[in-house]
Amino acid sequence: MKYKEGYKTDEILRCSFNKLAFEIFGIDFEKWHRMGFWDDNYIPLSLILDNQVISNVSVNRMELVISNEWVKAVQIGTVMTKNGYRGRGYAGELIKTALDKYGKEAELIFLFPNEDALDFYKKFGFNLIYDNKYSVNEIKMRQKPKKIIKLSMDSDKDRCLIERVMKNSIPQSNIFDVFKGGHVRMWHFVYELKDDLFYLPQKDSVIAFRIEEDVMNIYEVMSERSLDLMKIIGYIASENAQRVKLYFTPDKSFLKEGKLAEEQNNPFMYPFREGLTVCDCRIV
Repeated sequence: MKYKEGYKTDEILRCSFNKLAFEIFGIDFEKWHRMGFWDDNYIPLSLILDNQVISNVSVNRMELVISNEWVKAVQIGTVMTKNGYRGRGYAGELIKTALDKYGKEAELIFLFPNEDALDFYKKFGFNLIYDNKYSVNEIKMRQKPKKIIKLSMDSDKDRCLIERVMKNSIPQSNIFDVFKGGHVRMWHFVYELKDDLFYLPQKDSVIAFRIEEDVMNIYEVMSERSLDLMKIIGYIASENAQRVKLYFTPDKSFLKEGKLAEEQNNPFMYPFREGLTVCDCRIV
């Protein structure tokens, strides 16, 4: 058994990594890689046996905006061990390696755990944090229909537009937002949100949203200017949409308008800098 990290250009190991990720989580990284979005900020740390990935913990490096401060952060993800090799402490050793090697460069390290793994991560100093998920129960500012263009990640032209807007975009929240983490956004755009990407020419903005029955789910808002979220909702809301769910933390100005907050479980977060406040969360 040998340790190896950052092997995205090694086709044999990358394919083995993808195979294990699909077996465990039903996800794949190959299309994301071939489109050029797997950069040096996504680093798999793996144990290898006979050119096969047996166990893995990945590191995602990014910069966040938290309470108006710029914070260097690391996200832990793709924690997996092949059947037949579990229970031997491999994942735990890789998490220790990730914390020792990459924790030093971060002020915050966090992950999104499965519920059955909560006690496992507590062993490494992670704390469970609850935050708020916001929604709007009534859309009051409906605008006249605006031009909205559906985008496709399989289109070179659309993909270039999305990349341009993303690279020039500024944080839309002063509470909690991703500033430098385009590789993570693009993973979601390639897979989970590939059918939900739209361009607003009048705002030169890209919005990821999905309407399900009378609920409009908004996942991402990207623009080089600060946007009025209520106006954006009014631009894109269909006649059927009666309620809006936000899958990100909005700006303080939005919260002052009395939006509904729903409690939800959110990631474990481990603050490396003493006194760092993570959005409007509470640690339990």
